[in-house]
Amino acid sequence: MAQAGKGPTSLSLPRLDALLSGGLRRATLTELVGAPSTGKTTLCLAAAAAAAARGATVFFLHTGAAFPAPRLAALAAAALGEPPQRAGGGGGLSPALEAALERVTVAPAADARSAVAALDAHLA
Repeated sequence: MAQAGKGPTSLSLPRLDALLSGGLRRATLTELVGAPSTGKTTLCLAAAAAAAARGATVFFLHTGAAFPAPRLAALAAAALGEPPQRAGGGGGLSPALEAALERVTVAPAADARSAVAALDAHLA
């Protein structure tokens, strides 16, 4: 996650931010690993949503099957203080939520080679 300014990007999770000396380092690649069904994707989506809601740009390398865009939208709505139904699509997205979601670029990465290719393409 990259954002203008200096210092780390907060995950909006105070205890985790404290463990990480303030959050994730800007303009770096952060990999989260762990056993299946331990919340890795949810944590990454929440961090991406919080950063995008604060105006940061996010490059999300997704290694799963289908990217959970509705979950990202719901988490971004929550980060913006909007009601969850705004993210569900029924009444449309607010301009703030649309702008936050546009700041998130998602790239599939099936393996290390495709991850590097996606990063290269993003940085080009």
